[in-house]
Amino acid sequence: MLICKAFHSQNCCLPLQVLSKYLETWDIKRFYFFVIQMKVAVIVVCIFLAGIMLAGCKKTGIMDSFSNGGKNSMAENGDTVRVDYIGKTEDGKVFDTSIESVAKSSELYNEARPYEPLEFMLGQGNMIPGFEKGVVGMKAGETKMVTIPSVEAYGDPREDLIRELALTNFVEAGVTPTVGQEIDFGFGQAKVLEVGEELVKLDFNHPLAGKTLIFEITVKEVIQWTVAANDDADEEADIVDDEIE
Repeated sequence: MLICKAFHSQNCCLPLQVLSKYLETWDIKRFYFFVIQMKVAVIVVCIFLAGIMLAGCKKTGIMDSFSNGGKNSMAENGDTVRVDYIGKTEDGKVFDTSIESVAKSSELYNEARPYEPLEFMLGQGNMIPGFEKGVVGMKAGETKMVTIPSVEAYGDPREDLIRELALTNFVEAGVTPTVGQEIDFGFGQAKVLEVGEELVKLDFNHPLAGKTLIFEITVKEVIQWTVAANDDADEEADIVDDEIE
């Protein structure tokens, strides 16, 4: 056989010499059977090694953050958290919540939105700064009241966001603006301040701009994507999470 000649023409190691010897005497069916047996053996060895590696990860604590569900860990930047919240202004009026019963009692209920814990990653800037700062250091099951000044919420009102548009723009769009009306422009909402004969004055500031906000925050879960350190180790490695709900 050509394969056997190729093996014998070189200084092969013992396993290859043994294999060539078998190939000279075995028929092709036995050879295929031998190859299948070798593949099965390799798969078994890989599974065995994977089991050893997984056991090692558990022993060193790499899987701890997944097994404990983040129940005993404080939320830090880089962690994903799930929180329930009730947002109020200083006069006690609820303006937003993730809790359905509170939304209904506050006459804020909206059938189109889901009422469930808010999930986000700390340190990514997806929430107002004061809200993120309030969550950092909290544990799962903990509830805290957080007062957020306007500078760490939606900022102070800006004069440059007070604009005037020609009334004809609204007429052409089939809209009749009225004072106090909220109009969605696609890129943001604006509140109608004045309606004149030719111009409409609009406020594009966030409705909560300039207001101090009070949040009641309950952490439901802390998901830490870090390697749990050994007693004598303090190095951490981040794991990137490709999903965010």
